[in-house]
Amino acid sequence: MALNPQHNIPFYVEDGFSMNESKAILTYLADKHSDKNDKLYPKDLKTRAVVNQRLMFDTSTFIKIAGDMIVSIENSTRKICHRLYFSIFFYRHL
Repeated sequence: MALNPQHNIPFYVEDGFSMNESKAILTYLADKHSDKNDKLYPKDLKTRAVVNQRLMFDTSTFIKIAGDMIVSIENSTRKICHRLYFSIFFYRHL
């Protein structure tokens, strides 16, 4: 509980150092294990910005699209259930 107070995954622990959030863990590990050529996580700011852009795609683009889809499905389902309920109600009172 003390190591992971938010109780979420992924969660990373190393020599008493702990962290959560997948992107933070990925960038930490990439920095830690980066070779001299910086192929894993480039030191050049512009190149790294492109890597970060790809890492954060889900939070900036994908999550919004998925959220919009879920809201649309919920609204459609709500309308269908509403119509079904009134159809059943009307049928019972014939």
